[in-house]
Amino acid sequence: MTTTAAPPVAPTQDDVVLVQNPYASHQALSPLEGEVLWEYARTAGLIRKLSGIAKDLGGRPNEELLSQLRVLERKMGLVLTLFKASVWAVIVEGEEAEQEMLAKEEHEARLQAANGSRDEHDRYA
Repeated sequence: MTTTAAPPVAPTQDDVVLVQNPYASHQALSPLEGEVLWEYARTAGLIRKLSGIAKDLGGRPNEELLSQLRVLERKMGLVLTLFKASVWAVIVEGEEAEQEMLAKEEHEARLQAANGSRDEHDRYA
């Protein structure tokens, strides 16, 4: 049984730009401008590759990834529900504490008023 190697793939323009600066010897550009243009060309090439990969991934859904994302979605729903319940509990505790404080202040005010009226009563008696 013989195996045949895949034919060599000719490098694309994007691959050449990644290795060699085509703007380095351009007479109308300063070295800094050549470097900036080269960096832009490399970035553009990488973005084109990334776009191609994203199109491939978007065209055919990955079932394993989708099932993992579904599990994660359910867990996040549970986390959100627990978070909402915790926030609600904190709000209710704050309101209860505020009501207790108001009731205590009102009770103390009544006691002071009652003590004040006793003092007046005692003065006139």
